[in-house]
Amino acid sequence: MELRKIEELNDTLIANIQEVIDTSRKAYAPYSNYGVCAMIVDKTGDNYKAVNCEVANYDGTCGEAGAVASYITGGRKGIDYIVVYGASLDEEKIKESNMFATPCGRCRQMLYEHTEDTTKVYAISEDGTNVKIFEMQELLPERFSSDNL
Repeated sequence: MELRKIEELNDTLIANIQEVIDTSRKAYAPYSNYGVCAMIVDKTGDNYKAVNCEVANYDGTCGEAGAVASYITGGRKGIDYIVVYGASLDEEKIKESNMFATPCGRCRQMLYEHTEDTTKVYAISEDGTNVKIFEMQELLPERFSSDNL
């Protein structure tokens, strides 16, 4: 894992990060009040993003799962990198926190199905100033794959 300031990244990545942060505010999260947006950027530069969508029985969908579904319907051109952002939908709580959201276990497995071990995952701090950069193999070591079947 590598920790960096957002401004140290290239302009395209910074723009994608800002888009993910802005889009996270559209999450449907009436129960947790926690918005998540994930963006998959493929090797042609196209992006596929989605937000979390909660339901009353707590069996909603994560932003990462929606982004994977969008990527699949978009033609699966190879994943270049993934950007993930999660934060309280209460602006005051964001100012108090510099935490990082990473994909849940289910979403890590779902992402792994479409990535390489070295695919980068950029987890953005709630205040939008820092990024933790992971490789998929760091997020899901010793993972279950089709090789196990």
